[in-house]
Amino acid sequence: MTHFIITIDGPSASGKSTLAKKIAQRLGINYLDSGAFYRSIAAFLILNEDSAEDEGFLLGFLQNATLKLEYEGSFARYFLNGVDLSPYLRNEQVAMKASRIAKFGVVRKFVNQNLQAICKKGDFIADGRDLGSKVFPKADVKFFLTASIESRAKRRELEQKTMGTETSFEKVLEQLLQRDEQDSKRKIDPLVKPADAIFIDTTSFTTDEVCEQMLVNIKKKFVVRPSWYRVLIGSFLKKFFKIFFRLQVFGEGNAEKVLGGLVYANHTSYLDAPLLLSILGPNTVFVASKRVIEKNIFIRCVTRFFPLILVDEKNMPRDFFRICNKEIHKGSPVVIFPEGMRSITGEILSFKEGLASIIIHCKITEVLPIYLGGVYKAWPKERLFPVLWKKITVLISKPLCITGHKEGGAKEPRNALTEHLKKRLVDLEKQYKDKYE
Repeated sequence: MTHFIITIDGPSASGKSTLAKKIAQRLGINYLDSGAFYRSIAAFLILNEDSAEDEGFLLGFLQNATLKLEYEGSFARYFLNGVDLSPYLRNEQVAMKASRIAKFGVVRKFVNQNLQAICKKGDFIADGRDLGSKVFPKADVKFFLTASIESRAKRRELEQKTMGTETSFEKVLEQLLQRDEQDSKRKIDPLVKPADAIFIDTTSFTTDEVCEQMLVNIKKKFVVRPSWYRVLIGSFLKKFFKIFFRLQVFGEGNAEKVLGGLVYANHTSYLDAPLLLSILGPNTVFVASKRVIEKNIFIRCVTRFFPLILVDEKNMPRDFFRICNKEIHKGSPVVIFPEGMRSITGEILSFKEGLASIIIHCKITEVLPIYLGGVYKAWPKERLFPVLWKKITVLISKPLCITGHKEGGAKEPRNALTEHLKKRLVDLEKQYKDKYE
């Protein structure tokens, strides 16, 4: 399996680690703090009162050193020679010593080898100073962040005071100027902007604004050009529905704004999936029941041409949510029918918990509701073949913003979110019956 790596380089306090963590959460991938590797070495040396900072000493020390990274959820713990150094990594004395020892080739080689080895085991977003230029020159997406020195000093001052460290703006400003000098003028792997990196000045933007800007660039990079036969099938389906079912789509602009996102719709007919495919485009991915796919030969043949995320109710894939997140953030609309089965009356059934679970686990903040009107009459469950010339009307809502949902085992918030999502689809159903039926 091929894994991908996203790098964020830039000077201290430009927002690298904060943004890397947010994007890691949004994408469902691991965050890798390269600076923590250098700080781990520095912290270990300080704790053991090893003040020597010459290359010979560091070479001897690192020859037998082992660096280990362990994830506890989204939190990473850093171990050097079995010692957990995580509590010491934000200490300013440690940071300054890390910057001094980072100028030595033996230290950089040790850290880079560990970074490269770890990133072979999964998908990562990493922040540092030479990741895109030196450590991962072939990274899938590269960013270079910066900000004014005053803005960075204010951020670092607030960060240190929040952690209970007594400091002042003037002191932090002096430390950052010294750090910038060390990082940009060291002979080995200095801080530079990679030629192919996306440059962002974060001075005048909030963290959320920069995060969204970065996610858009990531999505554009990972959008996969669909194969010719998928484009052909999508084009055929669009014409098929317009000719034989007089298809009308309202709110199509709302779907066009979704470069990649979570979509849910009512489910009454075998026509539902191809209809959504014709509207959302050939990159559409469906969450489907493995049981349903396996027992229906027609569906099994058709879906061979399009990607599915299969769900087995009794045996959920271990990385199901990660797969959903990855598809969404590489620009694919991911469609789920939250009722879990086709309605035999055409009315919306109760929602299963799957939709809310995806939203909560994947930290989805926006979801697109779509109501498929008239599809049940076009191909009711009791008929073997569809009824042509019936009218199909599709209502696409504005994206629904999801806020305040928290991951956890409590059923009340999950149930409340499920009901909230269903209510929006019921509102679209009422709108359809009042205006178009």
